Amino acid sequence: MKEWGARKFCWALAAAGGIAVFAGRSLAGLTTEISLSDERQKEHGCSVAQRLGAGEIESGSLSAEDRLDLAYLKQNDRAEYDRCYDSGSATRREPRRRERASSAPSSDLPYSAKVVQVDDGNTLLLSTGQRVDLIGVRVPAGEQAGQAANFLRKLATNREVRIQYDQEKKDRFGRLQAYVFMENGSGEEPVFLNRAVIESGFAEALITPPNKMYERRLLGLAEERWVEEDPFDEVRKRAEAQIYNAWGMLLVSGVIMIVFMIVRQRLRGK
Repeated sequence: MKEWGARKFCWALAAAGGIAVFAGRSLAGLTTEISLSDERQKEHGCSVAQRLGAGEIESGSLSAEDRLDLAYLKQNDRAEYDRCYDSGSATRREPRRRERASSAPSSDLPYSAKVVQVDDGNTLLLSTGQRVDLIGVRVPAGEQAGQAANFLRKLATNREVRIQYDQEKKDRFGRLQAYVFMENGSGEEPVFLNRAVIESGFAEALITPPNKMYERRLLGLAEERWVEEDPFDEVRKRAEAQIYNAWGMLLVSGVIMIVFMIVRQRLRGK
């Protein structure tokens, strides 16, 4: 009986040791994974900061992963964030604000111009000599077309605007299409003309892939505000779950040890 009890104790001890080793390796693996995740987040956050600095993307169009990694870099290594953003800004070519009609910019980067004429509810004639259609804006035929044109004419004629292209610079008819932003002069966020015409009720939103940079804004959907969220909530939950699992294994191994110690003492007493 005693020999049989000793064997059971050895088996239990070996099992508890195996669980303890596995739990230790889980904790070590968790530490390594978090370290690698940190590096990946910083690298991706730097890439996002560079694109923001270069004006290639807007903060409102960032994905959840972009916001998470950008916030991680900004909060944990502000100097690196500033370096990445500045390196992107250095590549941006600032447009000339006063251009003659014969010197229309050929770059796909954002540039500024003045609205000299409104042709209809979604077409502007710029001081660069270009005609630009508003991306994502569909003006129904009939009375609404005239109302949309009048609304846009009062809002934007002789105003300075910023032109930003999406993935497809021209539509299937070869016409330029862009997002147009107008400074409101009060230091607040520029007026997004594409959305303003839609909000007037004289036009409708029409999303045509692949030009989907401002899809949510054009459709009037609430934008996610990454500055108001906890950007590390998902990472924290994942890390906590792995830690709880590792400690749970250690706890189970401890309970097994205690139970078999009691069993061993009773067998010795017999």
